[in-house]
Amino acid sequence: MTNPHDEYHKLVRMVHDKLWLESHLGNTDAPGLIWPEVEVQTSSAREAMIQKLQHPQGRPVPQRQAAPQPAPPPRPAPLPSMPQALPQLVQISDCTPEPGDHLNADSGLTKQERLHQLWPIARDCTRCGLHQGRQTVVFADGSAEADLLFIGEGPGYDEDRQGIPFVGSAGQLLNKIITAMGMRREEVFIANIVKCHPPNNRDPQPVEAKTCLPFLLAQIEIVQPKVICLLGRIPLQYMTNEKSIMRSRGRWFEYKGIPMMATYHPAFLLRNEHEKRNCWEDMKQVKARLEALKAGGE
Repeated sequence: MTNPHDEYHKLVRMVHDKLWLESHLGNTDAPGLIWPEVEVQTSSAREAMIQKLQHPQGRPVPQRQAAPQPAPPPRPAPLPSMPQALPQLVQISDCTPEPGDHLNADSGLTKQERLHQLWPIARDCTRCGLHQGRQTVVFADGSAEADLLFIGEGPGYDEDRQGIPFVGSAGQLLNKIITAMGMRREEVFIANIVKCHPPNNRDPQPVEAKTCLPFLLAQIEIVQPKVICLLGRIPLQYMTNEKSIMRSRGRWFEYKGIPMMATYHPAFLLRNEHEKRNCWEDMKQVKARLEALKAGGE
């Protein structure tokens, strides 16, 4: 029968040797350094026995303190948001050129030469925020001697790249309408309410339209068309103060003695093909009015 007293001394000696090895060699589980009598014990069992021998009953077992973690770096303060500048309302009278400025009909210049005078002023315009995102200034297209003047809303993506109004899918439909009227695109004059592309094809804001409108009025002053055709809600709004193209299409308006017909924008017709017949009825009125004026009628 094993003597408990001998077992106790054997364990004390084992622990003494193991602690010496740890302090001198830094190795707790190296093979060949464990007493044969306890080789079958697991590491966790050995640690429990060491704790029991080092800390007899009645003494609390000290808990190992975790190494303090460094404090996380302070988060940077958020950048202050930049206040958005409020749009400044611009009256048409504050803008140049006004109709007639640099456009004296008695100057001896042709209509085309007077348009060439107006072009660099529009090209360099920075009066509203639209100039910040434009690629080009879409001035106009067509003949300075035109009898028919079309007014659209503003340049789209394709127009902004090419610098010519109505060159996209809506422009192709407008070309077909002009051809059906027995005319060529080169014979008419095409312009817009604004001459820079509004971002995301949104409607021009009132301050943008009113700032750019004098350029259009100057073009009308120079070309002196016999008839004007308003393509869609935006030109209707800024040339007549009417706001509903549905109620106003097919009606005649007037600007300084020039008759104006309101009809749908070609882009609207591409989305609503059933309205093409109504648009064509409007165009037949425009054609008849042109023929009457050329013949010396009203």
